[in-house]
Amino acid sequence: MSPAKASPAAKIFKSAEKAEPLSDGDFRKLKDDLRLDLIELQQEIRNKARFPVIVVLAGVKGAGVIDTLNVINTWMDPRWVETHAFDAPSDEESERPPFWRYWRSLPAAGAMGLYLEGWYGELLGLDPKRPVGRGDDRLRHIATFEQTLADDGALILKFWLHLSERHHRKSQKDDGDDPIFGLRPADHAWRPQPPYSVYVKTAANVIAKTNTGRAPWHIVGGRDANRRRFEILDILRKSFTAHLKRMARTPKRGHAAVPRKVPAHDILAAVDLSQSMSDKDYARAFHEQQARLYRAQQAARQAGISTVLAFEGWDAAGKGGAIRRLAYGLSAYNYKVVPIAAPSDEERKHHYLWRFWRALDRAGHITIFDRSWYGRVLVERVDNLIPKSAWQRAYDEINTFEEEMTASGIVLLKFWLHIDKNEQLKRFKERRKDPAKQWKLTADDFHNRKNWNAYAAAVNEMVKRTSRDAAPWRIIAANSKNFARVTIMDTVATALEKALAGRKKGR
Repeated sequence: MSPAKASPAAKIFKSAEKAEPLSDGDFRKLKDDLRLDLIELQQEIRNKARFPVIVVLAGVKGAGVIDTLNVINTWMDPRWVETHAFDAPSDEESERPPFWRYWRSLPAAGAMGLYLEGWYGELLGLDPKRPVGRGDDRLRHIATFEQTLADDGALILKFWLHLSERHHRKSQKDDGDDPIFGLRPADHAWRPQPPYSVYVKTAANVIAKTNTGRAPWHIVGGRDANRRRFEILDILRKSFTAHLKRMARTPKRGHAAVPRKVPAHDILAAVDLSQSMSDKDYARAFHEQQARLYRAQQAARQAGISTVLAFEGWDAAGKGGAIRRLAYGLSAYNYKVVPIAAPSDEERKHHYLWRFWRALDRAGHITIFDRSWYGRVLVERVDNLIPKSAWQRAYDEINTFEEEMTASGIVLLKFWLHIDKNEQLKRFKERRKDPAKQWKLTADDFHNRKNWNAYAAAVNEMVKRTSRDAAPWRIIAANSKNFARVTIMDTVATALEKALAGRKKGR
């Protein structure tokens, strides 16, 4: 089957092959205004609109991908342009979910990220006759990844630079000399590509399946360098301008959207808070679980099984105490606790999931989040810190994030520590009297207490919409600290033992 019949994208390739050249004189007339516009727009994005710009550059070798990357870096302020090229995953990257290295590379708001093939590199190297499976799953993840970033305000532009097979063969003799830019790095140093026909057919399929309104592909002819440079830079100029206008119309906050009454089907109300454990039973159970947890952790470390624990719960529900007791049974070499507070200035410049992706540790380690990505659908929702549309789409974004963790073999456990209002008030009063705990009591605690019903409604919806077989919520009855702590230790040890058993059976 010819590329033209393979997909609509292949037909566009034919059109790009016929692009009219642009003379050196005509390009010189256009380039000064174009460059000035781009610099001014870059500063407006950086200082006012503050959204990230993500540009993916891919194409046939010899079509000028490397030159285009360098021209963009040269024409714009390079302090706010980051260039990324991904080789085969390193050992460190292979020990984390596949998209970890892409998430951690994302530019901050106001900056631009240039990606040489980006997250498409692995797919573009595949044979188009491959069996359906891994490649199609990767395409689905890419589409979701780009949609998630676009929904958060990122401008995503993807360029495929194309040559006909005849001009591709001819380009291999090009030395990169240029009358306007001088000697420029050519595509020859780029990593090897599959044979032309295979590569183009694969690209047509990939482009057709990932070309969306929020992350479009632009097919640009690469035979004439002046035409290619002008067309790409002009697309950047027009896209910057349009996105600045779009973002200016986007509301920054939403209207209060949380019901003040707990819904009829109340998951939290079904929790038996009378469950307790005496100090004597706790002392025995704690030491038993501690030893069991240590053995499981060491075995998981040897097997390369990673664990992520997310702790949420009411203020004063005992999250910190449960984490400390849990840590007693762990080797300090193989775990870390990540306390989550309001995002820093740097974190605010990225998608809210960025800081959580970056915190994921290597294979065999345990990452413990004291509060987590669920703040998006809890405090940010209840306190009206983000538009309603933002927290509503967060459920799917969170499910995708967790799916990528569990699919890569991470053991993910999510705990909600539940207490009643009377127990919370009792603990507040105890903290006020105890000099060692007074620092824990803040004005936010009382503010959140006033919004108890709003939080209860948010928690109920959170549990319903983000509990899945691979990552269910564990609602822990925490009126009794002893009972809660032992239950959590037992749950973690059991999950690790199950994962180890599955690994031995080859599952």
